[in-house]
Amino acid sequence: MRLLDPSNNHGLIGGFHNPDVLERCLGLLAQLREQIGKDGLNPENDKSILERIYGDREENRLRGDFCDFYLVLLGVSQSSEEERLRKGCVSPEQCRKKILRGIDEEIRRLKRYREARTSVEAARTQVEALRHSIPDAPGLDRILRYEAHLDRAWDRTLSQLERQQRIRLGQSVLPPIKIDIAS
Repeated sequence: MRLLDPSNNHGLIGGFHNPDVLERCLGLLAQLREQIGKDGLNPENDKSILERIYGDREENRLRGDFCDFYLVLLGVSQSSEEERLRKGCVSPEQCRKKILRGIDEEIRRLKRYREARTSVEAARTQVEALRHSIPDAPGLDRILRYEAHLDRAWDRTLSQLERQQRIRLGQSVLPPIKIDIAS
C-alpha cells in the first residue's frame, strides 16, 4: 500500500488523519530517536527520515514543526565552540538531549491525537448503531398506530375492571360513556 504520492513533497505528517500514515510517522520518529540516542546527530540519516515525515523544507509552510526545531539545534551543535560561547548557545550534547526530548514530545502529541481520534471514531460508531435502530418513516408510523391501538385497548380494559369492581361491591353502575368524535 502506498502511503504517499511521490510527487508530493509535503511529507507524511500532512496525512496523519489516516491511521496507517499516523502509525508510519510514529514508527519513523521512534527510529529517529533510536538512531540519535545511539549514534548522535547524523544530518544525512536524520534528514532523510525527517523529510519523509515532514516533507521538503523548501515548501512554503504556515507554521514551524519539529523538523524546524531539529534544524535549529543541528545548526547550533555544528557551530564552533567560540561562536556558541559568544552567542550563549548550548553544547552539542545538550542539543542532542533537547532533540531527543523534542522527539519524545512529538511522539506524545501524535499518540494523543491517535487516542482522541479513536475516541471520536468509537462515538461515531455508537451513533451510527443507534441511528440504524431507529425505524424509517413507514415503520415509525406503524409503531405509532400500534401504540394508539394498545392505549385504547388499555382504557377499555380499565373501564371494564372498574365496572366489575363496582358491581361486586354492590354500587350502582353508571352506564358506559362513549364519545365518538367524527372528523
